[in-house]
Amino acid sequence: MKIKQFKNKYCKHLCTSQCSASDLLIRIGLAFVFLYAGIAILVDPLSWIGYLPSFFEDLGLGLSRNEWLQLHGVFDIVLGVWILSGLWRFYAGVVAGVTLVLITGFSGTESLVVTFRNIGLAFMALAYAFNDRLNCGGKNDTRKE
Repeated sequence: MKIKQFKNKYCKHLCTSQCSASDLLIRIGLAFVFLYAGIAILVDPLSWIGYLPSFFEDLGLGLSRNEWLQLHGVFDIVLGVWILSGLWRFYAGVVAGVTLVLITGFSGTESLVVTFRNIGLAFMALAYAFNDRLNCGGKNDTRKE
């Protein structure tokens, strides 16, 4: 299947701006990360509670660590669906990138053995956000196919 046929067949329903295969793959990959994490948090919170710093209980909002974790799980699912939708991609990418940086920062260096991937994913999210803004496949792209 040629690239143009792929774009016409599969991308017209998934892309809100000009579609490229790399854009679609980035969107699916990022969405998967957030959807998986969100669903896994809600299904098995005991496996995830250790990643949430204990100071969240001390923020004075009256939420337990488990409640914070559940909120984060719902947030992850909403963010994953948002990224997959392709709507307001700049904002979705920035929110995803900042979220991943914050998760890595709050986890501290002792968790870096697990969260190091978040740094690469954060750059992937920012690339997704700025792809449209920097004429790299978005509506302002002047390159010829």
